[in-house]
Amino acid sequence: MSDITNRVMVYLAGQGYDEPAIDKVILCLDELISNIHKYGYLTSPDNKPFQLSINPDDNNHFTLTLSDDSHQFDPFLIDYAGEPEDDIENWQIGRLGMKLVKSMSNSHEYKRESNKNLVILQFSRE
Repeated sequence: MSDITNRVMVYLAGQGYDEPAIDKVILCLDELISNIHKYGYLTSPDNKPFQLSINPDDNNHFTLTLSDDSHQFDPFLIDYAGEPEDDIENWQIGRLGMKLVKSMSNSHEYKRESNKNLVILQFSRE
């Protein structure tokens, strides 16, 4: 995964994105790839391909799309660990990652098209 994140970091830095914006993207990307590996490819643990694209929408925004051909899995339906106002001792271990992805991206969407899972996130420079 580090080769992918390094490529994304270099690309975004070359596009003028600052370090905090890049860090948000990398955290989200790591979480999404982790979920593909944990939940998407349950029946084929050795072969976990996915595709990543980054497309600028305008000068201040870009769209990150992650797709895979595992079984249908919407990561945005994962139950959260808890809410900030809940007592942290009652939170479940794990499951906080997708809550972070949703809060760090400007928008998020899941689609199932042509037997592929598509997770689409939009980010801004800020």
